[in-house]
Amino acid sequence: MKIIKAALALALSSASLSTLTLAQEDAPQGVDVSNINKYLNTAPAAINEEDDHRFVVKYKAGRRGLKGRRKANELGKIVMALEKDNVEVMILDSDEKVHALEEDDSVAYVERDHKHFLTQTTQNSNDTYFPYGIGMVRALEVDSSNVSNRKLCIVDTGYDLGHEDLQTNKVSGYGGSFTAGPWDQDGNGHGTHVAGTIAGIGNNNKGVIGVVPNSEMDLFIVRVFGNNGSWAWGSDIVAAVEECVNGGSDIVSMSLGRGGSPSLFEAEAYKNILENDDVLLVAAAGNGGNSGFSYPASYTSVMSVGALDSNENIASFSQRNEQVDIAGPGVGTISTVPGNGYASFSGTSMATPHVSGVAALVWSHFPDLKAQQIRQAMEDSAKDLGASGYDHFYGHGLVDAKAAFDQLDGGNTPPVCTDQIAG
Repeated sequence: MKIIKAALALALSSASLSTLTLAQEDAPQGVDVSNINKYLNTAPAAINEEDDHRFVVKYKAGRRGLKGRRKANELGKIVMALEKDNVEVMILDSDEKVHALEEDDSVAYVERDHKHFLTQTTQNSNDTYFPYGIGMVRALEVDSSNVSNRKLCIVDTGYDLGHEDLQTNKVSGYGGSFTAGPWDQDGNGHGTHVAGTIAGIGNNNKGVIGVVPNSEMDLFIVRVFGNNGSWAWGSDIVAAVEECVNGGSDIVSMSLGRGGSPSLFEAEAYKNILENDDVLLVAAAGNGGNSGFSYPASYTSVMSVGALDSNENIASFSQRNEQVDIAGPGVGTISTVPGNGYASFSGTSMATPHVSGVAALVWSHFPDLKAQQIRQAMEDSAKDLGASGYDHFYGHGLVDAKAAFDQLDGGNTPPVCTDQIAG
């Protein structure tokens, strides 16, 4: 497990998507590519003038916040309330209003909300539709017949419900107030690509195969990015993960992140979700190709996933720091995109669903174990790469579904180590 160290992180940029067309001769027999990749991202949305004035206000235990005590417009506009966290997200347009809240005896702290970005770097065509990553993580060597006892939540750009290679049964999502659009639509493609890596249907003579290919695992979708995939607020990400928990999810996959300094609000929220809700959190390590931290991956309560190429080498863009836990395939990863399409993307975004899917697959055989035990087993059994033992590039190594299963099946169950999950 990681030990927290506060540090500044370098901001990570999000590359925009471009149009991709795959030739019919590149497709496997029986796959019609006439509708592949007929989507094009719009330009990033204009920045709202309120963007620099959005704050998270954390109230002390037992306090109810501003609502019912004073009119909201006396200090600022309340954007949303996160009751589980005793938090209100507010627009505060002056330092004086921020200081007034900080001096309020009901307030624990006030901090800025942060923008999070998708962690995909490139996309390209590919001459094969068999994802090399599924073999690398040895997913097909573990029986998936028990996986209906796990629910996995994808926090991303949505899900192309009705795609020929994605399940339509056992998939649901959040449609409440802070969604960026209908969960069952994806005008960007990033979320659908993630979903295909996790659960692309096998044995249907179409497209790709996912880590869990039998259409039996419950999926829950929360859409936090619009069609342009530009960015989403950190408070919305936390709210999305809490909706995953409310929806009964065991695992949350987040192919997103941000640089900058850590957030106390975010760290507390994710720590609570892991320890008290027993939900495994998995996020992309980031695409800066440097030692800067990316959040939420670099919170100790979240598994941070680095990206490898098909030769098991660390990707040049993958973050490398003491918070990286594990690595997965993330260079030239072929998967589903909207319009019954397929495309090859690169990024720690692509490595993350490999780890999330393996977690669901392994955990389905040992449902009485805690999230932290599954996480520890995956780290302990990972294929060691790079320098011997743990290192900042590969973490504990390449995630290995069969090795993790064998370790737990042999009775080598790790303890719950809450003292090491510091935030």
